[in-house]
Amino acid sequence: TAQHLLSAVLKDKYEISTLSFHLGESYSTIDTDKLLEEETLKEIEREINAHVTMDLPVSTYFRDKWNIGNIPLRKETELENNIRIVQIGTMDYSACGGTHVKSLKELQLFKLTDSEKYREGMRIYYKAGNRALNYIGDCEDILRELKRELMVTYDEIPFRVVRLREERDEYRKLSEELNVKLGEALAKGYGEDYIIEKVDYADDLIKTIGAALVKLGKIGIFYREDGRFFAFTGTKANAKLLIDTAKVGIDFRGGGGPAMAQGILEREEEQGIFISRIYDELLKLEL
Repeated sequence: TAQHLLSAVLKDKYEISTLSFHLGESYSTIDTDKLLEEETLKEIEREINAHVTMDLPVSTYFRDKWNIGNIPLRKETELENNIRIVQIGTMDYSACGGTHVKSLKELQLFKLTDSEKYREGMRIYYKAGNRALNYIGDCEDILRELKRELMVTYDEIPFRVVRLREERDEYRKLSEELNVKLGEALAKGYGEDYIIEKVDYADDLIKTIGAALVKLGKIGIFYREDGRFFAFTGTKANAKLLIDTAKVGIDFRGGGGPAMAQGILEREEEQGIFISRIYDELLKLEL
């Protein structure tokens, strides 16, 4: 019934058609043929709840195609006989075989919970009845927890969240800058022309070190206990060819290009063989 009501308001007031819908235990949605602004969605929610308070009757009856008369079905049906029509007051007439309430007061409450662009239109998420009431209760619990954790008033929560996001971005930028400096410093500490080393660094730091080594005209080969493998060769060698040669007969997933390649060794016992082959191939190069 809530889906009928939502689709009817969209069609009658905004000339927006419902293309499809989903009725599920955890959420329900409709897909529309046009986009809607957030303020418009709020207006729609208010209008639907106004209809709920008006307590319009919901009735069902059957017609055949030949005696359907001037009943203004919201959407045409291909059925010809025993067409079950669900009527909400005088605002909506739909051919439907689903279960419905007897009057809109049984909906209690209608709540739009989310929306997203979908194809050329929009997917709108909603809840009604006890599901809507439970949803609001869950939201209130979350707000209370945020208020307690952030040590602010309810009105201050949005501003505090914005500030936390700004601080996160600042720390992330600082972390990236420090990561680059650390990678460059570690790269300068290698005296050899090519490096093969087992490390426990995160992916970002490994890539930073590798990029710095390439700038210095060196080759960097790094691998971790978890099987992750990285090869940084720049123009000194073909990283992809290096891996392709070493992985023959070995369970290795990954790829890359001439200057950089990476992947993962699925079997721990094959790591030694793989790295040994990489070492042998590098020895053949005139570095």
